[in-house]
Amino acid sequence: MIPIALYEVCLPLPIGFLLVRALAPRIGMVLAACLGLGIGIGAVSCAYFISLFTGLPSVVLESALVLGILLFMWRAAPQSPQRVAAKPFTRLELGLGLAFVVFLGCGIRGWMLQWRVAPHGFWDAWAIWNLRARFLTTDYWRDGLSPVLYWSHPDYPLLLSGFVARMWRFTGGWDPGVSAVTSFLFTFGTVCLLVASLTLLKSRAYGFAAGIILLGTPYFITYGTAQLADIPLSFFILSTLALLALQDRFGPESSGLAVLAGLTAALAAWTKNEGLMLVAAVVLVRAIVLFRAGGKRMVIGQGRFFVLGMAPVLLLIAFFKHFAPPNPHIGTQSAATLLAMVTDKSRYAEVNQAFVKHFFSFGNLSVGVFLILAVWLACAGLDVKKNRAAAHTALGTLAAMLAGYYVVYLISPFGVAWLVATSLDRVLLQLWPAVIFTAFLCARVPVEAWPEPGPSPAARPDDAEAAPSLPATTATLS
Repeated sequence: MIPIALYEVCLPLPIGFLLVRALAPRIGMVLAACLGLGIGIGAVSCAYFISLFTGLPSVVLESALVLGILLFMWRAAPQSPQRVAAKPFTRLELGLGLAFVVFLGCGIRGWMLQWRVAPHGFWDAWAIWNLRARFLTTDYWRDGLSPVLYWSHPDYPLLLSGFVARMWRFTGGWDPGVSAVTSFLFTFGTVCLLVASLTLLKSRAYGFAAGIILLGTPYFITYGTAQLADIPLSFFILSTLALLALQDRFGPESSGLAVLAGLTAALAAWTKNEGLMLVAAVVLVRAIVLFRAGGKRMVIGQGRFFVLGMAPVLLLIAFFKHFAPPNPHIGTQSAATLLAMVTDKSRYAEVNQAFVKHFFSFGNLSVGVFLILAVWLACAGLDVKKNRAAAHTALGTLAAMLAGYYVVYLISPFGVAWLVATSLDRVLLQLWPAVIFTAFLCARVPVEAWPEPGPSPAARPDDAEAAPSLPATTATLS
């Protein structure tokens, strides 16, 4: 019985990794592990929700998924990058790498200290996500979607609640450590994803520097400990943009990356309602970028793989929304009320003031981290020659999402002052890892900084004439 129990508990771990390796074998082991972490949790959550309706054990659905992935990998043609000797670390990279390890250790230590103070997380953790997870472990799980529980937002998607419920069902009891470990994995998985993706796309120095900035943002560790859905949502937003950037780097033949990008965008929508905004924004912006680059043929050629990745999870979300009550922000107001809010100049002034204030204060530092990042980017300079499509996709998507957030604050039936005070920092945090990624993606990389003495090693993938040496970075990450 013990081996069976261990199999049931550990089964979620390889699902995402195997799926990433099957669809994107060229990106390396480290990045595949980072992406597979969130994708595996999302896949298990979807399987558990399906099991509630079908009556099939979740472990059966998950085992079938693993077998399907293994069969696909066996039948697919092998794609392995050319192995090239890894470039040695420069002094700058060694220094930033050591600093990153220190920041990572401090971040884990800070997370543990805050978790001891609040093992059940913040209000939303136990009043929304973990409360619904408890419902999902019982035969009366539909009661968790009742409008009577309006204060617990029963319309929120179930990625976190479904995964925690699944683990509770197999481990027995309602151990708060399950939700805490899930929060820990997403928090530091987001950091590793940021570092690994920028290492592959830009340089090791920029990967470490981006990780330091994210770990040095106090809000990130604070809300990572809170067991809320904002950090997992930021993970999937970052994953989507990073995967699209990798597809642009490897070329249109890397269709598996587009499938994974569509999947992570849909999993963002399965995490929180704001993820639906990501889906709408990235589809629109990506279509415009591809159309400008190659016309309608390129939009259809690459867009179909993105849609293929999104479709299964979006269908599941549509099925879930059929049972869930409407969203209180936009689903319960009349057209006349919405028109009155849109034409109310005082609401614009209040929302504008809130956004400007939080731009300069976000991060809980003496100087806003958005401002620090903007100043650094101005000093480093811009260089998007090798990442033009990816940079335009990321910038356009983030701008569209920020505009969408603005509109939600404008038309919400709740008071603007209360809504801003309780949510704007968390909303900006959802975008923050992707903002750091985009800034470093657009920044100019120095040709060499603090080089080691001796013969110059081969050019890095970010130097001019660097496209052929991309597999060297891939090999390094493997």
